[in-house]
Amino acid sequence: MRHKITSAIYYAFFFGLAIAAMYYCFKNVKFADLVFQLKEANYFLIALSLIFGMIAYLVRALRWQILIKPLGHKPSLYHVYNAVMLGYLANLVVPRIGEVTRCAILNKTDKIPGDSLFGTVVVERVVDLISLFVLTIFVFFLRMDFFSRFVSERIILPLSSSSYNVSGGAIAIICSVVVCLSTLTVLFWKRIVNTSFAKKIRMLLRGIFAGLKTIFKMERHISFIIYTITIWTCFWMMSYCIAEAMPTTAWLDPIDSLFLMALGSMGWVVPVPGGMGSFHTLIAWGLMMYGLSFKEGVVFATISHESQIIIMIVLGLISLISVSLISGKKVRIINVHTHE
Repeated sequence: MRHKITSAIYYAFFFGLAIAAMYYCFKNVKFADLVFQLKEANYFLIALSLIFGMIAYLVRALRWQILIKPLGHKPSLYHVYNAVMLGYLANLVVPRIGEVTRCAILNKTDKIPGDSLFGTVVVERVVDLISLFVLTIFVFFLRMDFFSRFVSERIILPLSSSSYNVSGGAIAIICSVVVCLSTLTVLFWKRIVNTSFAKKIRMLLRGIFAGLKTIFKMERHISFIIYTITIWTCFWMMSYCIAEAMPTTAWLDPIDSLFLMALGSMGWVVPVPGGMGSFHTLIAWGLMMYGLSFKEGVVFATISHESQIIIMIVLGLISLISVSLISGKKVRIINVHTHE
């Protein structure tokens, strides 16, 4: 019961965050502005961006296959792809649940231990975060003027303009709480480690550790690197195609699109459903560095974001139907064998 309440509070907080961010983005945007941009857009380039997105999803499934193989299982690409797409679909509803969902789906279709699979997903996330960090540094040096101005105007100045006065009493209270919690943990350590919750955590950690070890056991290191580069190249091309498709941003070059892709990826990382609000805000702020208004940036971000959302929903629903058919077929086979 307590776990359900904690989860509800967690999800409510991030849903609220998404709603607040969306309100901040769209409070001055008129529907007519969006319609106008949609009429002027190049739909061939938008469709091309979605094709790059589909290629990225497929390659992500190929890359995950490489990490799964050291676990002693060889799921088909079809099953792995379905799990990946259902993970994307789940993330559109509840932030960060997609990672768990795709492990559960592959456990259902191929009977692979979910905790070990989760370890491979952790590896993927770490690799993607490192890739995003490297790309961000790369863009920083190529577009140092824009990037440094973005950090200065949108992060450093707002923080420096705010006053954070922490009294000595507040510091004393924080220190006292930390000391009390540490003391209670030491005194009741044996009871804590023997609880069912602690045992579940240990089992989960063992599974995650087993999954993490796959990065050292995988046989196709070069393929893993090539797939990672391909995924991020596809995301880059998605950003470039969308920029070229819109009259307000058609003059941006590929490096500028790489900058927008890095910002957009950061927006997807924020734990809100489908990057709602966070993606739009970061893209709009980024385009303001190029002289566009915040409203123009939000309209661009909306077309970019919602086109991705639509393809995720369509492909996710197709995968959902596929998994349902696979599960139903297995049940029928089991029933036949039982009767025999």
